[in-house]
Amino acid sequence: MTLSPLKVSQFYKAQQGFTFVELIIVITLIGILSITAYSRFSGKEDFSAITYQTQTLSLLRNVQTKAMYDSRSNFCYQVNFITNSTPAFGVPIDNFSTGNEATSCASTIGANLKEGLSTSANELTEEGLVLNVVDGTTVIAYLRFDAMGRPLTSVANCSSGCTISFVGTQTAEVCIEPEGYVHAC
Repeated sequence: MTLSPLKVSQFYKAQQGFTFVELIIVITLIGILSITAYSRFSGKEDFSAITYQTQTLSLLRNVQTKAMYDSRSNFCYQVNFITNSTPAFGVPIDNFSTGNEATSCASTIGANLKEGLSTSANELTEEGLVLNVVDGTTVIAYLRFDAMGRPLTSVANCSSGCTISFVGTQTAEVCIEPEGYVHAC
């Protein structure tokens, strides 16, 4: 069976444009490409606060776990916070061997610590972040954990909850509840 010229032209006219399925696929591909392009053009400052929130959660949980598993009473399992013009946070020591008891309670951030246990003096400032650490409404210098995993601060015991905030283009917070639950909030 051969098609007449009239029927062939009608056949091609009916096939002009996209089908519905092709249209959906094209729109989906354009959406995926635009999301990928956006992530390439957005700066790292959009993610800095969340990155430090995650690091702080990990650090606090690590210190809390060490405090609960170590029954020696002379050690301080704490994270120190500096909230002035060059904000930073970190542990005073990462070596809890005998003889380092006093150093573990220092109010400074230790030098030459393993990665993830502290930030350098200008690190948060370079990321455009401000560090706020409060017990209720009072600014605190350190957060320590007892053998039960409960928080103790330089002013109280987080009875109304403690909050660590990283404020930049986005704000990310870590909350510590009075009984020791550490979580993103």
